[in-house]
Amino acid sequence: MTGLSSTTLLRTTAEHYLCFRVRCSETRAKHNSRHGITQLPPEMTNNFKRMWCTHGASRESRGEGRRDYDSQFTGCEAGFLVRSERAVVDGQAKWQVSVAPGSEISLHNHKTNKLIYDSYHGAKSMLLTPQARQELGLLTEMKASTADITRYLSDKLDMVITPQVTRNIVRQVLGKSSTERSKVILDSFADEDSGNEVLLVQDQLDITCIIAMQTSVQKTCFEHGGGRGIPVVDFLALDQKVATIEYIVEFFKRKDPTWRSVRTIIIDKDFVEWRVLEKSFPGR
Repeated sequence: MTGLSSTTLLRTTAEHYLCFRVRCSETRAKHNSRHGITQLPPEMTNNFKRMWCTHGASRESRGEGRRDYDSQFTGCEAGFLVRSERAVVDGQAKWQVSVAPGSEISLHNHKTNKLIYDSYHGAKSMLLTPQARQELGLLTEMKASTADITRYLSDKLDMVITPQVTRNIVRQVLGKSSTERSKVILDSFADEDSGNEVLLVQDQLDITCIIAMQTSVQKTCFEHGGGRGIPVVDFLALDQKVATIEYIVEFFKRKDPTWRSVRTIIIDKDFVEWRVLEKSFPGR
């Protein structure tokens, strides 16, 4: 097999439900550091890579208890060696990645099917839509069980996943801390296709001072149904100082160009910086 690209390799392994890992390799930098050797060009990342089946890689157990599932290790010897080499293609010399002749062992000693192949994927390789990320965040905030979240992710990803993969996805997508999870949920809320808007203000110490949100529904209601007592912006703030309220008001005006049609503003008794409104909405 010649002219092997990473795209070709991924497509071939996916079609046959296989997964290979790098057993050993030599980088371009190490290869080029040798005196008097043909230098690899920048587009070649490695001089060689020895690939082997993931079922041939044994790992030390991370626990002391009894396994309640089969080990992935089967002693599979399938694998191959790929090298960067200069070859003549269509009359022109060019660099390419090729499987070294005589290095390929194609016989696997284990079953290969979609169910097993899906289990190879880690959390980082699974892509979720912004809506799915937001729903995943809501499920987590609602303290949904791992089993329920696993069923949800299996449906969204169209694959069978284990509870451990579910936990990895939650950590990868939502982060480990409540702050990281909140930021991810806000990013999903403000996705370009949603029409929602978010203002997040942090100080020099990365302390969040303001979170202001406006849904696409609130924006539509303001444009077509103002004066009906419908909230147009929801916010959380550490204080109601002038600078804080100005941030929020300017956010509203920037996202709602029709604010000039406002004639009356109603505030409650807890709102203390009403002078900010006089300045931001002169003549109202």
